[in-house]
Amino acid sequence: MNEDSALECCEVLSDDDIVSRVTCSPEETRNFEECPASDEENLVTHQKLSLGDALVHTDALLNYLEQEDESTPAEKIILKNLRSIIRRRVNGKQKQTSIISYFTKQ
Repeated sequence: MNEDSALECCEVLSDDDIVSRVTCSPEETRNFEECPASDEENLVTHQKLSLGDALVHTDALLNYLEQEDESTPAEKIILKNLRSIIRRRVNGKQKQTSIISYFTKQ
């Protein structure tokens, strides 16, 4: 892997860049241009997902990429890193049970 291809797969994007690339048409995304502000067809409704839902969807996307022949190892690594971050957040939100509750259960 040469240096240029490594930099292309690891480009750091701002939140605005990510949103514009998701909501733009494929031609506009390839040109990295901003979407027209008046383009009503490209509006995306945003729904807040729970961490559990995000983990489920990330696992499903990772399974899909592992089945695809065209997906690159870099794409899989990025998604695995995201899954790890989400998993840590899910585990951090869970309440740890006390050892006393283990002994009192029958």
